[in-house]
Amino acid sequence: MRSILHPDLKVVTLDPDTAYPHVMVSACRTRVSAGDIQPNLPDNPERFTRYNIVLGSEGSVSGRHYWEVEVGGKMAWGLGVAAESVNRKEKISLCPEDGFWTPVLRNGDEYEACTSTENLLRLPRKPQHFSIYLDFPRGLVSCDAGDMSQIFTFTDTC
Repeated sequence: MRSILHPDLKVVTLDPDTAYPHVMVSACRTRVSAGDIQPNLPDNPERFTRYNIVLGSEGSVSGRHYWEVEVGGKMAWGLGVAAESVNRKEKISLCPEDGFWTPVLRNGDEYEACTSTENLLRLPRKPQHFSIYLDFPRGLVSCDAGDMSQIFTFTDTC
């Protein structure tokens, strides 16, 4: 599995080689933005070619990890954990069946934990931060809206 943030609570380090061509990774590799397609990008095997996705530059295969992402006033996002083997070239969903354990925001106010069944998340307010907890020993990925109160847990993630 690869987390989208460095597991040692350091600043996120993103892997530009995995970034969808419309996703720009900052020079410091800590921020992303969507924009026009970037010219002359190699279509390497690591790159997502169908969805606005970028992965972290370091993977994790054991232990417990935590990261927090600033989501601020964004209207849409998805973040979480991805298996190293996720399909980067074909149609996918951000669900465990396709190797993703992700909460998402759609349309500015629709929060969902992506699973095979609908799992809408009810949040009391729009969060400025979103946190992900990865616990390999227990096979869990949990998320909260930046206030340390768990809102959803994916089980059997390993």
